Amino acid sequence: MGLIKNGNNYIELEGLFLNTYNCLLYNLRPDFNEKGILQNETMSFKSIITNYFLIIGGACYIAGFIFWLGVLNILPLSIAYPASSIAYIGVIIASSIFLSEPITLFKLIGISLICLGVFFYKQKLIFNVGKP
Repeated sequence: MGLIKNGNNYIELEGLFLNTYNCLLYNLRPDFNEKGILQNETMSFKSIITNYFLIIGGACYIAGFIFWLGVLNILPLSIAYPASSIAYIGVIIASSIFLSEPITLFKLIGISLICLGVFFYKQKLIFNVGKP
């Protein structure tokens, strides 16, 4: 794909896209797993392997792991891992939409702190302030 130039630093665009897909799969996995667990009356082996929500959740986990390996092949861990922390925000939003879980004040504060932390970390990388 292409490179994004930030001063003397280049960030591989393909790695950022793969990280986005990884975060999307990371967000979907717990929602599918929780729906599957709530659907099961008994936790027998047969009920687990025949529950479509659990199968999709497991597939999201495997696909996310493969995307994560692709991300680490392109981006350094010091860039990829902080960027993937945005996935925590997606889990809260997806859980609110799909599982009707409330978004409380403390969750909003947590989301704000995650965004602020990623923002400051990225500023440090972009402006070469110290080492990443």
